[in-house]
Amino acid sequence: LELPRRLQIEFSQVVQAVMDAQGREVTASDIWKIFESEYRIAEGVVTLSDLTQTDVGDGRVRVAADAMVMGRRMAFDGSGNGPVDAFVDGLSRAAGVPVKVLNYHEHSIGGGAQARAAAYLEVRVGDAAPVFGVGIDANIVRATLLAVLSATSRGTHPVSVEAAVAQAV
Repeated sequence: LELPRRLQIEFSQVVQAVMDAQGREVTASDIWKIFESEYRIAEGVVTLSDLTQTDVGDGRVRVAADAMVMGRRMAFDGSGNGPVDAFVDGLSRAAGVPVKVLNYHEHSIGGGAQARAAAYLEVRVGDAAPVFGVGIDANIVRATLLAVLSATSRGTHPVSVEAAVAQAV
C-alpha cells in the first residue's frame, strides 16, 4: 500500500500506542493486523451490501446505499456532484452531523483483471479532528465509499455512525 504521508503519521501513532501498551516491538504481521483493525478493512467489518447510483441531470448524482458498519445496518440516500459527494451528503443527513472530505488519494493494488483499488480519505466529522479512512475494493467508487465509512466509524465524534445506525434500524 502507498499511504499518504499524513496517514503514515496518524498510523505510526496508533502502532506506537500498541507497542507502548504491549511493551514490545511489533512484527510486520502485527502491523498489518493493527492496520486492518484500526481502519476497519478486515473482512466484514465495514461493507456496502447495496449501492445504487442515478444520474439526475445537471451533473448531479443520487446515491442510495445500504451498509453494515461494525455489525450494524444503516441505509441512507443523498445527492451531490458525484457518487462520493452524494454518499457523504446522505451520511451527513442520516447522522445529523456534517461530514466533510478534506483529502483523497487512491492507487491500484496489483494489475490486470485481479487489480484492486485502495482509497484513502481524510475526513472531518462535525468539529472533531480530521481522521483517515481506508477502503479497498475491486471497484474504485466502492473503495472510496468504504473509506468514507472507515473514517466516520473511527472518528472522535461518536455520534457520526451511531446516529445514522440508530435512525436506520
